[in-house]
Amino acid sequence: MAKEKDVINDEFTFNHMLKVTEPNEENKLVLNLTVRIKGRAILNPVIGYYATDGAHKSLLYDHLTGKKAYGEWSTNEVLHLLLFDQYSSLAALPELDIGIFLADFFLRISLYTIGQSYTVNSKQEAIFKGNLKKIAEALHQEVITNEATSWNFINLFMVEAVATVQKEYSSTRLAVEEQFDGSRGYGRLDYVIFCNDLAVVVTEAKKIEFQKGITQNIVQLHTAIEGPQILYSFYCSLKKRKRDDSSGPEEIYGIVTAGDRWSFLSWSNNEKPVVLISKPYQCNFGDEMAGVTKVLSTIFRILMSQAAKAVQIPSQTDSADSNERASQRVRTTRGPQS
Repeated sequence: MAKEKDVINDEFTFNHMLKVTEPNEENKLVLNLTVRIKGRAILNPVIGYYATDGAHKSLLYDHLTGKKAYGEWSTNEVLHLLLFDQYSSLAALPELDIGIFLADFFLRISLYTIGQSYTVNSKQEAIFKGNLKKIAEALHQEVITNEATSWNFINLFMVEAVATVQKEYSSTRLAVEEQFDGSRGYGRLDYVIFCNDLAVVVTEAKKIEFQKGITQNIVQLHTAIEGPQILYSFYCSLKKRKRDDSSGPEEIYGIVTAGDRWSFLSWSNNEKPVVLISKPYQCNFGDEMAGVTKVLSTIFRILMSQAAKAVQIPSQTDSADSNERASQRVRTTRGPQS
């Protein structure tokens, strides 16, 4: 009869196994373990025994699970492991043109959204720019001296866009420092925006490491599209999910920003990912506030489209054609860059 295997579910069981295990000829304890991943908590007893400091614990966790922190991913790893060598570099990603990308969707839902505006009105624009100007003047125009300084500007964009969308879609929610745990990456996200479903992932990047921020955001989008084990306590209380909790959204957006520079990404079709990235948007927080309205309007339109999708009941045709539309979007935008 086969010997029944011990299952380690807690620290007590693990310590007991160590106690009853005889040392080998070299006076070392050798355990023959099969690791079945259920989450970081279940590994803590093992990790805590073999590693004492935080750095070594993280390395051991990464080794056992086959995943690592979002900030540890390299561009080449993302291109190879997550995007399956479809693109030679980040510069080769097809362009995301927000206007073209959202036009078809807005046309399809126009009958249901009569009276809604998808641009920032002049009064809202004036108030928003005034608030930005106060921040810029208080900081003597030092926008990107460090991440904490940039946060003052980024936060205002996020709050303004979400608050505006909430007037039409009250379940839209902004979350800060949200914990993500996916099959390939884990860590805290700077901002996450929910529109009944997870809709937009925002990564704050240092200006000198903006490409690294894009790399990090793509890994986070991978987690989001596959259905992350996020802290859904508030989100789930808003609306019971209509599909299996393990599934992610069909399409999700990413935003990478250093405060004065913004890039927008989209990820769809997880089996063969279609990832698009916009040209960089530049903001100036001087008297003219150049580029500010365009960035805010872009965030606003993305959120409105995601929120509207969440309340629409997709037709069978829409569902069947989702992958084809993703392919068409790539074909109608520019090809890989050199």
